Amino acid sequence: MTEHAFTGRFPHTTTVPVAWGDMDALGHVNNSVYFRYFETARIHYFEALGINLPTTNTAMGPILAHIACQFSAPVSYPDTLIIGSRIHTFGTTSLRLAHEIYSQQQQRIVATSDSVIVMINYKAMVKVTIPGALRDAIERFQGRQQD
Repeated sequence: MTEHAFTGRFPHTTTVPVAWGDMDALGHVNNSVYFRYFETARIHYFEALGINLPTTNTAMGPILAHIACQFSAPVSYPDTLIIGSRIHTFGTTSLRLAHEIYSQQQQRIVATSDSVIVMINYKAMVKVTIPGALRDAIERFQGRQQD
């Protein structure tokens, strides 16, 4: 798969260089580092959408409820990773976000992730319904037709 074919499948991509310190004693990126990569991509995706991120003044926003990762190939320094992000499912109070990590060095997908994001009221710490305007904004951002 080419880089262009990979990036064309996602409404948002984030580029992350592999740092020397990301590697473990076995000479490849430690499995825990992938979750930081996914976090970086998730935050960039939300920022691109204009979704409020948690602050002391924020009333509502996303919070990570679940994340899983499937590793398909080890990554080592030096490399540059492209992380594709897209929301693939909506619930009433949650959405599912998929990520794929593409290695420029290897020219292939090296890991995939699926996560559940819940919209909450930060002050009350309770789940809230995803606003229709936010759903619409996500659909437009991802280039989907409205139902």
